[in-house]
Amino acid sequence: MNGIEITDIKIKKLNNLGRLIGEASITLNECLVIHNIQIIQTDERRFISFPHKKLHDKIVDTVHPITREFRSYVEDNIFEMFDRGEVDESIR
Repeated sequence: MNGIEITDIKIKKLNNLGRLIGEASITLNECLVIHNIQIIQTDERRFISFPHKKLHDKIVDTVHPITREFRSYVEDNIFEMFDRGEVDESIR
């Protein structure tokens, strides 16, 4: 994927937190880790939310994909591991 490859994924399933059903950490090219990717389930669909923070009453992304293709690549890989039940309870 444009020279960027997911080289590791860690998943933590969460129970009883409403729409938030899990969290993920991904490693890119064995060089960069992104923690706190939320896995969210609504009545209509499942999606991921990249790390963000609240700043002056606004939600601001701290990390996010620029292209739809890369977002799909990350989502597909995270969902595949989540659905297979490959979880790591030690992630932050």
